[in-house]
Amino acid sequence: MTARKSRVVDTGPKLADSLPIVVVQINGKQFVSGLYWHVLTKPQSYVQEAQANGHKLGMDVVAFRKGAGNSRQIQAGFAPKRNGAFKGTYSWAAAIAGTLGDDCLAGFKLGEDQYGIVGVLGGIIVPGSDRVLSRDQFTKHFRATEQKIAGTDKRWRRIIAPAEFGVASEELDVTAVLTPKALKKEYQLKSLSRFDFNKDEIKRWTVIGLAVVVILGGGRFGWSKYQAIQQKKKDDIAHAQWLLDESKRAKERAEFEKNNVVPHAWTGQLSPAALAKACMPGMLSTPISGAGWKLTGVGCNTDASTPGVGHIRFSYSRPTGSISTFVDFQAWALRTFHAKAEAQDKAFNTAAIGLAFKVDGSDDDAAPSLEDGMSTIVSYMQQRGLSVEPAPMPPFKPQPDDPNPPRQEWSGYTFTVATGDRHKLSIESVPLATTRLTAIEAALDEKAHITWTYTGAFYVK
Repeated sequence: MTARKSRVVDTGPKLADSLPIVVVQINGKQFVSGLYWHVLTKPQSYVQEAQANGHKLGMDVVAFRKGAGNSRQIQAGFAPKRNGAFKGTYSWAAAIAGTLGDDCLAGFKLGEDQYGIVGVLGGIIVPGSDRVLSRDQFTKHFRATEQKIAGTDKRWRRIIAPAEFGVASEELDVTAVLTPKALKKEYQLKSLSRFDFNKDEIKRWTVIGLAVVVILGGGRFGWSKYQAIQQKKKDDIAHAQWLLDESKRAKERAEFEKNNVVPHAWTGQLSPAALAKACMPGMLSTPISGAGWKLTGVGCNTDASTPGVGHIRFSYSRPTGSISTFVDFQAWALRTFHAKAEAQDKAFNTAAIGLAFKVDGSDDDAAPSLEDGMSTIVSYMQQRGLSVEPAPMPPFKPQPDDPNPPRQEWSGYTFTVATGDRHKLSIESVPLATTRLTAIEAALDEKAHITWTYTGAFYVK
């Protein structure tokens, strides 16, 4: 029987240059994804066929897969020698297929926004499914690969994917799948240099049903052996350089990940002692009346939108039946505060004067654990007969188009506490370094009794 002539879909360096080659490291071993997988047609001379096709396609290395059961199909996965696709590294798809079985669609989380996928049907890698992708790409690619069996009698015996996607009932850790003991030499990439396949490699494939005849002439063997040695030296040098480059990239990625965090929100904000020091002199010296108008409250706060600036606000009201006018009060406010009073209602019976002042933010104090931070704040208030219910702040929301959103390593809790005795509370003495105060308010009732309200937050790991 005459074997069918091998048909190659694309030729020349164009295909080799366009392959999405990605190298990942798992358990200390290098795995290459993005190979061009092609079913060979000459099982008895698959090596020569792979070499011929590989050279025609501009490829340098190859991995092999055998069809399931008694199938005599052999599939070759080709790659150019770039981006770390060297002889001796492992084929990502061949290793996953050989480890998990012949009819499996498998996806794994490999790193930050990095996911690997492999589809295997009848022992053969599904074309285009040997990939390492971003999260968004993975979702689309996984679904597309899963649908490739629609309308056929083929079935996925296993579907594996990270639970976060909700597309599979089984999830596996890739480090537990591709252990050093699970890796076989047949998963490794081999050079396409002529006669670079040794007898042990040929015998290994003969055991699975192949008959390969190797004819080597003495002189030709010597020359070919010399070429193979020289090629290996070049491969080793290139591989060593790639390892150095990869080590540099790994350090750069590690440094980026280390620093790619949400800034500490408490840095630059005022501690309770700092805000009290800035606000209390002005609040305590405020006239309780002026031009016949009565003081109803004083508020002092900072705003994250204007760092380094504090605001104090004095509120007054016109007593019922008073003959003092809003204009009278404005004149008094200008003389007293050197600032303009603004009406707060349509009848001009309430007014407020606002002043701004400079403040210095606090340091980047070390955050405690959630348990320590929460217990410290609550216990401090309980010791003074006060009740406080800290509320969690919403988490940081990254930009939707940010490919590497920073991670948040802290959380914040807001609180509000009110008392009629500011000395008893002594808010500036809270023993938690990451406590920040954003507002102090003093409200006066008709009998001039003062209620002090403090608003702030504390931050934990």
